Amino acid sequence: MIRANILLNQGKMSLPRMLIFEPTLRCNLDCVMCDRDKKKLIEKRKEMELDDIKIMIENLPKTINTIYISGGEPFVRKDIYDICKLFLDEFNTKVKILIQTNGMFVSRVLRLTELKRVSFNLSIDGPRNIHNMMRGDNTSFDNVMNLFKLLILKGKIISTTTVISEYNLKHVVKLLEYIRDEDIKPSVMIIEYERKFSKGIIEDSAEVLGLNTDHFPVTIHKDVIPSYSFQVLRKQLEEIDKTLKTNGFKFFYLPSDLKQKTRDYYYRKKNKNPMYCYNLSVLRVDPYGDVIPCFTIRKKFGNILKTPFVDIWNSREFRMFRQKLIKNNLAPVCEACFAKSTPIYTGLL
Repeated sequence: MIRANILLNQGKMSLPRMLIFEPTLRCNLDCVMCDRDKKKLIEKRKEMELDDIKIMIENLPKTINTIYISGGEPFVRKDIYDICKLFLDEFNTKVKILIQTNGMFVSRVLRLTELKRVSFNLSIDGPRNIHNMMRGDNTSFDNVMNLFKLLILKGKIISTTTVISEYNLKHVVKLLEYIRDEDIKPSVMIIEYERKFSKGIIEDSAEVLGLNTDHFPVTIHKDVIPSYSFQVLRKQLEEIDKTLKTNGFKFFYLPSDLKQKTRDYYYRKKNKNPMYCYNLSVLRVDPYGDVIPCFTIRKKFGNILKTPFVDIWNSREFRMFRQKLIKNNLAPVCEACFAKSTPIYTGLL
């Protein structure tokens, strides 16, 4: 309760335990369901080089015990092994790394298996023809499945993420059956609901948070209601859930209450309960060293190479942003996000 009151009244947060680091925003694929606008997202600045990343790591709070490396596609960078090694050397045995990948850079991923405390999350969208169509590459499915099997042989922890969209909703069960038949079950399967944004959602979010629309470099859709019906979504989720449970998969949904509140997520209904955003407790650093609040809201609150971390984390500007987000019960862009939780005190105590 005390921590919740401090956040609500002062906007302050305890030092983060998790870092999300984006070493690059570049990607080697052009996925049809991607919710990011690459033209707006990728800046004409130079990404941090290894020496810069070393300085960034040295400036991180020592409370960090988990590092999630995302992108873009992290393995676009040829020095991704060295980046992970820097994190592990700095934090010694304290930190664990989870790295997201589309599975196309097989040799670079396999080199990382030399390092302890590194696990992998593979993006898999559906059976071969569906996955390849969504990824825009006819080799994508075979690459990721080959990598999947090689990582299992090396004893690495692997999770998978499948994002439900209009392109694969009716094919997820076939993917699950394929993985079962190939006997390559991951440690956990993540079934994530797609995020879609309209011009109105972005404009309303900018107004609520006192930002401008450039802080939301996302793909804009004319209509955020899916092309498939609510009844189809509910039926397919039931079949997916049954297949997961029947075949002994370990899994969870993002958002976690997707099965319970399917109608609300489908129709993008505003949640009436007080909400807390998990991203508020997470430090996110982009490829240029800027501290930003999340993958969608990319307002810069300071550069970790230029300003001490503690001066950024609870700066007046960052505190005011947190207060606006919480006091407005989050923003419209947050409605389909997996980082929100309810009630607000759940994430704080």
